[in-house]
Amino acid sequence: MSVWDSVSSTYLDAASTAVPLHRLIVFLGGFTGSIALSKQTHLSVFESVSRLKLVDIGSLETGILSDARMSNAIIGFGLVIGGWAVSRLLVWAVFVVASRLTNLQERAQIAISKSTFKSTDPIGDRQAMVALLDSALKHPAARIRAMNTSAELLIGFGVGFLVAALWGNVLDGMLGLTLLLIAVAVDVLAVRLFLSDFFGPALMRARLQGKRLPTSFDLEC
Repeated sequence: MSVWDSVSSTYLDAASTAVPLHRLIVFLGGFTGSIALSKQTHLSVFESVSRLKLVDIGSLETGILSDARMSNAIIGFGLVIGGWAVSRLLVWAVFVVASRLTNLQERAQIAISKSTFKSTDPIGDRQAMVALLDSALKHPAARIRAMNTSAELLIGFGVGFLVAALWGNVLDGMLGLTLLLIAVAVDVLAVRLFLSDFFGPALMRARLQGKRLPTSFDLEC
């Protein structure tokens, strides 16, 4: 595993959410959207869905959900999987670009130089430093998770609208492309936040805990 593969894995760990409710939202979007597609009233699928009455969506007897099929659920799950896959692909692409623009070794050196703790320090002092680093990492980790969640949500709906454009019109395609571009911008900002506020403290914490780091980071305190 390369250094950047290791760093991107650390980013994905920091960005993961325990209860991914955004995927349920994407599923419901794909599920209800695919049902509404069969009752398309306008050239644009987006406009057809936006004109649906909430009472029609909520009614299991007379609303559009009364026509729900297993295929609609499969489409919903497919949109969730597609959104997740494209999200991971975009994060990988962002890290590929970051690896060309960022001197990760220099960042590691700077992070290590900021630490006044040595590998020979008493274990109590090291544990206290780890606790401080854990506290410092909570805020950037929460922001990274929120941004990653937002990006995956945007990607899920973006992919959905791009696919819907096959039955809709250019409005659906433009909306899908716009959502994907916004998601890319959010991912870029999240990775920048990770490298500026999370990476250094996380690296110091790993060293204080005696964890083995990638070869390029095997530096002495």
